[in-house]
Amino acid sequence: MTCYIDLLWAVNFGMDALITALTGMILKKSIPPKRLLAGSAISSLAAVIFIISAPDTGINSYIYSIASLLPAVFISFRPSDIYSFLKQFFFLYLTSFLLGGFIYYLMLSRDFYTFPQSEVYSIKPILIFAFIFSALVFSARKLLTAYISDRNLCCEVKVHFMGKTAYGTGFIDTGNSLKDPLTGKPVIAANVHSVLGLFPEQMFNDLINSKSPADTEKAFSHFNLEHKFRIIPYIAFGEKTKYMAGFVSDFTEIVPAKGKTIVIQDLTIGITQEKFNLSTGSGFILNPEIFK
Repeated sequence: MTCYIDLLWAVNFGMDALITALTGMILKKSIPPKRLLAGSAISSLAAVIFIISAPDTGINSYIYSIASLLPAVFISFRPSDIYSFLKQFFFLYLTSFLLGGFIYYLMLSRDFYTFPQSEVYSIKPILIFAFIFSALVFSARKLLTAYISDRNLCCEVKVHFMGKTAYGTGFIDTGNSLKDPLTGKPVIAANVHSVLGLFPEQMFNDLINSKSPADTEKAFSHFNLEHKFRIIPYIAFGEKTKYMAGFVSDFTEIVPAKGKTIVIQDLTIGITQEKFNLSTGSGFILNPEIFK
């Protein structure tokens, strides 16, 4: 079979440019025309080289499809970090897979897409595909964007108290407006299981079974830690003022996803029995004011 390399490159170039432009629209990212054309040109060249040099097998097809998309991602989108790269590559591959697969299936299944005794394509299945394609891509974008956004709002937290350290993941939540009533400084809310390792073993059961701030205060007083104990008022939506027990850490380290480590002396940690229902598995809820 005769293969015209220039025609093969031109077809791939047009498809790569279309797919990259569509992905940019889905991600709401503006791509300068020069970068769009440059990325598509190099991606299509890589595809042609791979098609000519590599045998057509299942594994090679996957490698080819992935490798040929990389230039488009790096040149056209210019990802700023690994999260941006994964997001842009995922949607570019998804768009390529769905759009390319549909066109390929359309070519192989011409009878299904034509009216009886006619060579004219039916618009109905194409519209159905367009609807399904749009729903899948935008749903995937929403889920992935939410997941990546959550990850960017996560920090590594190290709470130091009486020579011990509790490690965990903290989530920056604008809903956390807790403040220490004595100092006026922001408070971190922590699930009790995230900080148990900081206290003497005899306090474990007292803290876990604590039903009120008064119970927690008794647990602290048994070990002469009253000066470290705090009662933090808060108001839940539609409810009256409630109170959360807490303690003052010696110092706390917060390592954000981007930026320098923050070290805060005498930071108050609120203790709650509630489990934080977050996809990130965080054990600490951070007050955004900590970062100001």
